[in-house]
Amino acid sequence: MKYENYQRNHVILPGREDALDSFLKQDYKGMQHKLRNAVSSNSEDALTWSYFDILANYPSLDKVAVLDEILEDSFQGNSPLSFQSRGIDNEEIDIFIGKSYTGITTNESTEVDASIEAPGILVFVEAKLYSSVSPASPPEKPHDQIARKLRVGLDSLTNDKQEFFFVFLDIAPAKEMYQRKTKETALGTKGGSYKR
Repeated sequence: MKYENYQRNHVILPGREDALDSFLKQDYKGMQHKLRNAVSSNSEDALTWSYFDILANYPSLDKVAVLDEILEDSFQGNSPLSFQSRGIDNEEIDIFIGKSYTGITTNESTEVDASIEAPGILVFVEAKLYSSVSPASPPEKPHDQIARKLRVGLDSLTNDKQEFFFVFLDIAPAKEMYQRKTKETALGTKGGSYKR
């Protein structure tokens, strides 16, 4: 589905309109890919923004409890990380959407859908919505999208007391996810709705 405007496709807290506009217009390697797809119901960025911006900015939400539940579900009840058990409180958690990270030693860069930073913790969240993982494209991109995120995340730790976690959120049917095709090709439409 295509919306009339990008505001209809994003959950926007009052006062966060300019932040959404900046997020959608941010440039990554010369492209404004977020803005191009902002009106599509298949927009991973709209999904990521709508969830994580609320979590980051809604004052009465208990980020610790919500993040612990996400991690518990992500690791099928066996999460290696609990913010609460580490004594981390809401004020110590920073949530970013679309932040770019560069590895300390590799100088590889990647833009992360959502990231969570807290004392001793760095979490990258990669969200997929009916699309495949971007494959490697040597020599410019020697690693696929997920390998690049893992490499940069692990290489972004500032000391040996910091831990890195990676959460891959995907709601695509397996046959679409494993196709190794562009999103448009896998869906059979250019920027349109998912075909069932």
